[in-house]
Amino acid sequence: ASDVYKRQMLAHPTGAARWPGVLQGAPAHPAVSDADSLSGVYVGQVALEYAVPGAYSDLLPTPDPDGEPPPELGSIDLGLQLTQDGTALEGYVDLEYTLVFTTEHMVDSTAFGPKVTGSLDGENLVLESERVSLVSAGQPLMRQFRLTGVVTENELNGEYRETLWGYGSQPLTIVGSFSLLWTTSITTESSIFLPVVSR
Repeated sequence: ASDVYKRQMLAHPTGAARWPGVLQGAPAHPAVSDADSLSGVYVGQVALEYAVPGAYSDLLPTPDPDGEPPPELGSIDLGLQLTQDGTALEGYVDLEYTLVFTTEHMVDSTAFGPKVTGSLDGENLVLESERVSLVSAGQPLMRQFRLTGVVTENELNGEYRETLWGYGSQPLTIVGSFSLLWTTSITTESSIFLPVVSR
């Protein structure tokens, strides 16, 4: 397996998800036009905005701006390890930086979450996870997410959509915005604790 999938072991409180507080010693990110420039580790947060019926690939309704505001959903940590080959992208959810995904793959004895695949067209990014199964409170569910956005120097920014199947008669999609920072060295200043969905 590629070295990009080999984890940097960083000390942190047990059960805490991490995101970049201070970046130390990270080299300058290569230009987007360089070959394999997007390969690396990206860490940040997803701000969850609202949930609506439908799948993430559908044309979804948006909350009525004049109606009752949607409940606050908070945010989640997200880490991705990506490799680029031409315009094609693939990688995994990095479980070192999130507690809301479960182990789906083992690479060189390291656990990773769902696999992601996608493409980079100029600065435009599309990433889609595989669909995974899980059990929450005895209820079998499936989940899958998609990121669409742009690459600006050392950041990925855009829209996050994650669909859950199994909570009702139709799928439910959570919509939010993501911001992920390319990094090779992280010192954590903040930690949050999130519930883990058991498989």
